[in-house]
This record gives sequence, C-alpha cells and structure tokens, in this order.
Amino acid sequence: MTSVEIYIKIGNEFRRIDLFKDEKISLTSSVQNINDLSKVFTDYTQSFTIPASKNNNLIFNYWNESGVNDGFDQRIRYDAIIELNTIPFKTGKIQIEKANEKNNRLESYSITFYGNVKQIKDLFKEDKLSMLDYSSLNHTYDFGNVADRILGSYDDVCYPLIGNQHKYTYLDGGVNDITIGGTIEQSIVYTDLFPAIPVSKVFDFIQTKYDINFTSSLFDTSYWKDLYLYCKNDDRFISYTPPTTLNWTSKDTNFTELNLTTDKYYLKWTYQWSGTTVDAYYQQTKINIVPTDTTITYRLIVRIYDNPNYNQGAIYNIYDNLIGDQTLLVFNLPIENTIDGNFKFEVESVLPITFNATIINQKASHFADSIILNGYASTLMTTSTINIAKYVPDMKVLDFFNGIIKIFNLTITATNETTFNLEPLEFFYSYGKYIDINNYVINDNTDLERTKLFKKLSFSHEKSENVLNNYFNTTFQRGFDYGDLLYENTLSNESSTYEIKTPFEDVMWEKSTIGNFLTTTLIDKTLKSYKIKPLLMYRNNVNFNTTHLDTQFKIYNPEYSAYIGFNDYVRFSNELFINGDIASLNFNEEISTYDLTRNASDSLFALWYQNYISGLYDIRCRIVKLKAIIPIPMLSDIKLNDKIIYKDKKYIINTYTTDLTTGEVDLELISDFRDVASTTTGSGRFALKQIFNIDNTAQDLEITILKLNSESYDVSYARTSYLSLDNQLDATFIVPIDANTTGDIAFKQIEIGYYNPRVIQYINIIQNA
Repeated sequence: MTSVEIYIKIGNEFRRIDLFKDEKISLTSSVQNINDLSKVFTDYTQSFTIPASKNNNLIFNYWNESGVNDGFDQRIRYDAIIELNTIPFKTGKIQIEKANEKNNRLESYSITFYGNVKQIKDLFKEDKLSMLDYSSLNHTYDFGNVADRILGSYDDVCYPLIGNQHKYTYLDGGVNDITIGGTIEQSIVYTDLFPAIPVSKVFDFIQTKYDINFTSSLFDTSYWKDLYLYCKNDDRFISYTPPTTLNWTSKDTNFTELNLTTDKYYLKWTYQWSGTTVDAYYQQTKINIVPTDTTITYRLIVRIYDNPNYNQGAIYNIYDNLIGDQTLLVFNLPIENTIDGNFKFEVESVLPITFNATIINQKASHFADSIILNGYASTLMTTSTINIAKYVPDMKVLDFFNGIIKIFNLTITATNETTFNLEPLEFFYSYGKYIDINNYVINDNTDLERTKLFKKLSFSHEKSENVLNNYFNTTFQRGFDYGDLLYENTLSNESSTYEIKTPFEDVMWEKSTIGNFLTTTLIDKTLKSYKIKPLLMYRNNVNFNTTHLDTQFKIYNPEYSAYIGFNDYVRFSNELFINGDIASLNFNEEISTYDLTRNASDSLFALWYQNYISGLYDIRCRIVKLKAIIPIPMLSDIKLNDKIIYKDKKYIINTYTTDLTTGEVDLELISDFRDVASTTTGSGRFALKQIFNIDNTAQDLEITILKLNSESYDVSYARTSYLSLDNQLDATFIVPIDANTTGDIAFKQIEIGYYNPRVIQYINIIQNA
C-alpha cells in the first residue's frame, strides 16, 4: 500500500488532512484527449470522503454548522499538496463539496482536488476584456498620432486601413478612390479608423490583473509578436476621452454619505433632522454638470463598488449623448428598493471639455420635510486622449483566452500556482523524455484498440457577414466557409463530425488591381456597416519597412481642412509573410489575397494541428490500455509529454489514472511516430518549419527549433558559423541569408546537432536564381 498524505493551506500554514484507511482516491491526468480535441484537460479527482475527525473538524471549522462565523469558505478553493510516501506528487486546490451526517452526528466531509490549470477559469470568472487596464496604450488622439501609427512609427497601437463606413479603393477612378482626395468619400478620414493592439499586450494585461505569469516558446516567434486584436465594438468610431472621475472637494455639513477622500457616494437611508436621526422614506440623487463649451457631446458613467452582485467598479448606468448643462436624476428610490453599495461618477467627452459638477442628495420621511445636501467638485477637465478600453471587443476574458488556445493548439501546464506554460502541442511534446515501463506492467490485462476517430474534423471561426466572405461562400459552396477547414478521413467508417471553433471572425481581404494596396471593408451583403465579431490580424512590414505605393493615398486632416498624401502604410491582413512563405489565420490553405498566386500553405491547421492529427489517423496507430505498478519516485516524475516505451514501441500519453492508495496506474497510450532522426516527412518534426523556398534576395530567416528529447543542441549555418550553442529549450533564431548571385538555384542548410542522444538534423533552404 502507498502512504497518501494530503495537505491543505489554511492561512499561512499547510495542515495534513486525516483520511479513511480504505478510501479509494484516484487522480486522472490528461492534456489533450483524442475524444475531445478542442479541450485542455488537467489533473482532478472525483469527490472522495474524509472522516469528521477532530483534526478535520478544526481544519474545516465545523462547516456543517452554518451559524459559525468566519468558517471554512466553500466559495473558494484552497491550495493543496498530495504526497505519496512523503514524496511530493501533485499540487493543486481543494474544494469542499458537502458534509455527511448520520443520526444527527457529523461523520464525514466530501472534498475534491483540482489541478492548478483549473484555476485559470476560476480567476477569470465572467470578467469582460474591457475590464483590463489598457491605460499604457492610451495616446493623444489627433491626425498626427494616427498618421504615425498608420506609417508604423509605433507598434503598440496601430490603425489598419480598413473601411468601416465605405470601401477604400486605389487607382480605380471611382467614387471611393482614396488617391483622388477633394471629398471625404475619396479619402481616408482618420476618425473612421479603429485601433489594433498586439495580442501579446492583452496577455500582459491579463497577467497583471490576475497576478499570474505565462511562459511559452511561441512568444519569441513572429506568429505571436505580429498578431493583433482589432479594437472595434461598434459600427462607428466615436472617440471618447478617458474618464475623468468626479473629484469631490467640499460638501454640506451632515452629508456623511459622500467621502471626500475616496470620492465614493453611499446610499444611506437615515439622516439628521434638527439634531435627530430620521429614517428616510425615499431618496433622490442628482448630478449636475455645467460644461464651459455647450456644443461638445459628453456622457456620465455611474460605477458601483462593494456590492457582492457586481464586480468592483462595474458600470451601473450610463447617461449618454449629453450636451450643455445637465441635471441628471441618477437615483430615485423608495426605501424598499435600497441599493447596497458605493458609487463613483465619471465624465467622458468626444472632445476635451472643462466643467463643474455638483451632487445633490435629497431625502424625506413620512413625517418630516425633505432635506437637501450638496457636494461640490472643483473645476475638472477631460483630455484628448483615446481610451483604448472603450473599443476592445465585447467578450469575456475567458473566451478570448480559449480562442487563442484554439488558434495555436496550445497546451497548458502549471509550473506553480501562478505560472502557466502555454506551448503549441508539438512544442510541448518536444520537451518529453523517454520512460521504459516494461518492468512495471501487469501483463495479464492489456488491451490494444483501434483509434475510434471522427469521420470529419471541422475547424472554423465565427461566421462572418462580410460582403466578400458572403460572395466567396455562395459562389464556391465548398461545404465550409472561407478560412474554415473540413478535415475528412475517407478511409474511416465512422460517421460523426467533431468541431473546433474559435470566437474570432475571419474576414477576406482585398488587393487593388493596380499597386500594392491591401484593405478590407467591414460591410455586409447589403453594403451596410455591421457589428463584427472579435477580429484577429497580422501586422506585416514591421520596423518601418512599410508597404510602398507609387501613387499617394489621401487622408483628410480636419484641423486644416486639407487632404494629406502618403506613399507608405503598414499592411495588415489575415496573412503573415515570413521567411518567403505565407502563414495565415485561415485553417484552410486559401489563395493569398495579397500574393494572389500562391496558397497560404502555413495555415493554422498545417502549423499547429496537422502533425498530431495525422499521427492519430495513421494506419499503424493503436490505443494501448494497460495497468502498471510504477515506483513512486518514477510516478512522481512522469509528465504528460513524456514518451512511454512499452515492448520496444513508443507511445504518448492520452490519459492515465492513478489509484493513490494502491499505487496502481491505468494508462491509455497512443502510438507515437515522432522520430528525432526523421527528416521532413511524417510526424517527425524537429523544427516548426523544416524546409524553406525563398527568393534570391538577402534576407533573414526566422527558425524555431524544437529541443525534442535531447539534453541540448547546437545550431550552425553552412557547418562553419555557429549561431547558438548548448540550447536546452525550444528557441527561435534569426539566420541571415546572403543574396544568391550565382544565376542558378542555390541549396543551403542550417545544421542542428542534438546531444544525448547524438543526432544531426538539417533545415534545407532552396534559394531561387
């Protein structure tokens, strides 16, 4: 029997939980299950019972007695550690499920252990993406700043040339030809452009808000660094300034509801009348705003705090489209409709304004006249800074996070309680070691099964109402929309379809027939602006190497009523031009909308899914189910990316369940055909991209090497110039390639030397004449 100890953290101390001697405790581990390809799994147990011992009663603070103040909190999960024979096995969280009584006597508790990955969902809750702090991205919003961000002078916030109210055309001589100028329709109006921000920044803000840390080899690649989120959540761009909080500086005597230090207002239902405390029957609260400029549109935002039914600082109400002096009735409540909470008030405006504000609090009872108390704010001002938070897509943080997981087929492993490693599945497996379990298998009960896979795998984005998408889908009628993919195994006798779907829209982009102008127009088939779903895009031509146009396009500058010409812009689209190839945000290998002649062969499916799925559908693939008694030190060291050696064959772990009390392990394994000694075919991927076809110009190649099961590796070019030595992790390198001036096709190689085991691999480069 294995000695199982479970510790739970109460306050700053870990305390050992008493266990029943005969209680079965099983732990199942899985990262990606072939029966549910779109989900990321974690360690967990089924609920199990523990005795209501004196020790456990103290730990759980007699949770069965609901009258105990400051008792064990069933609303949260507590840090926990599982040890096997005193060896740390798993860390995670414990949550109480129920208390079990018999004959009015407490006998046991039911608890559940969760792995750390589960806690990400608990942290995000129902929070919206707009609740993150984007203030570091806010900037002065004027013609000069927007123009600089069109040209690529900044990469934190950009303004893609996307038509939102009408189409932008280039050198077609039409009513929307932006090279003509002279009219609003024949130019780009900078106030019609929405911002785009790096996805990496959004992840930074998530880490800051929730006090967690993400790590990944993906973060060093252009696939991540050049990925942007389009910040459009309405049909039209209305640039409100960042909010100015009403800062209360003075108030009438007895106006105790108003806190001049925190600027919070509390709906208190008693007041002083002639020195006597009187219960209010009703209460009215008004906010009076007096701007110096009566032509500028503004709005008042009411935020609520310290109410269990709302997130801190959640918007309680908005008074929109205000102009001139306003006295707004923000609360008009009888006592039975009391709202428990504190409130703050903010003003935003389309253009900067200066204003004064007063809060008016009026109460009355059945038997006393009303009393009015006022609070006053000093002269306040809004500034001409764009508030990025106002434009991020209306979606939950969790949905955004899960969408990125699906885009890159990421695995999630918890390094500790607050650090999570996000790796594309193939990167994840490259870290695994080989473990031989032949000596520990119980040989009398081993099953080999076929992989019961789906007939079709559907990879899709949110359906787009875009006019070009609609035309493409109705014209070609492929059975799936533009950018989506239906992966079908024609040899499978299964009939079901499995869907992997992201929460993002994938619009089709459009290149001008003359020149290199690329844009998209966010209008539907009726040629009307529509509210898009969250949209991702790639930024091309970074570091000021913008796309050049021989003929200038015009941007209207309202400050001078002038049309300013530009020859350059940073090109955005759903494609990333990298290493002479085209990566895309399409699952399918669609024809490039910019190149027009080539497929974007580095699709989401090809880069992040194909290697794993092709292995599952291989004719040799088997599922092996077996039992083993694995020594505790070895069992504690097993990771879900390890390769299992059984009867001279390699397997990856689909799932394994450990009976913690007996030490017996049920393993479900999948045949693994990854081979570090393979070249560029099959499942043997040693680099994200293993062959490059490039033009004859001098250029930098971005290569991502997978460590595989070696201790380290060296990278060299032409076997003479070492780029990097003794690498112990997956890594991304920039390799400079000289121009090919030979007049013939040139063949070049990047050498990867793996150590322990010793293997040489080559990335092949074919450079055109």
